[in-house]
Amino acid sequence: MKTDLENLDWRYKIENYFFRYQKITNEIRNIKVFYSDSEPNLSIQINLLDFPHALGLKKLAYFKDWSANKINIWIQSGKFIKKMKEKSNSKVTNSIINQIEAKIFVWEKYLLFLEGVKLKTLVLSNVNLSQHLNFFRGLMWYDDKRYAIVGLNKNSKSDLYKHDYCHFYTAISYTNTKISKLLILGKSIKKVDFIKKIWLNKIETNRLYNTN
Repeated sequence: MKTDLENLDWRYKIENYFFRYQKITNEIRNIKVFYSDSEPNLSIQINLLDFPHALGLKKLAYFKDWSANKINIWIQSGKFIKKMKEKSNSKVTNSIINQIEAKIFVWEKYLLFLEGVKLKTLVLSNVNLSQHLNFFRGLMWYDDKRYAIVGLNKNSKSDLYKHDYCHFYTAISYTNTKISKLLILGKSIKKVDFIKKIWLNKIETNRLYNTN
């Protein structure tokens, strides 16, 4: 049986995710992830502009004429659904819908993680999916159909990664078949581990809270 969220039109899902993410950005400065007992942790900076841009909506041609800030303002003002429906229905192809659904899958998993639900979240110490797609760290979730990866890039430009602080960068979603091929080719993931614990750096107190 589908949940209420699964029954929603994808436009409303995007709105729903935005307001959940906005609440997170109002409450949390950054999140520290501990992926092993011996290695240093990493910290993810939370930024509302990441919503349409870094998480992949801006990578879809359907949104290419809209700035990240404009998308956010329309959602906050309640104009997003109207603006979306003003777009010609002929532009919403099955391919676009499939791409949006993949982004929605990533968003649901990532938001649950940011909200402190670390169950079934995997940490990747290195993600090297292609010559031009390499992440220092990554978070990964999967179900029967898809794998979702949130990649993290180092704040420092140094190849030695002097600081363990990462900016949230982008999100991708692959089918199981695609991931399987990448794994066979040895191009995707090194050292997969389950998250040990998450600390939330809450803005109002500037203290870290263990979510375990």
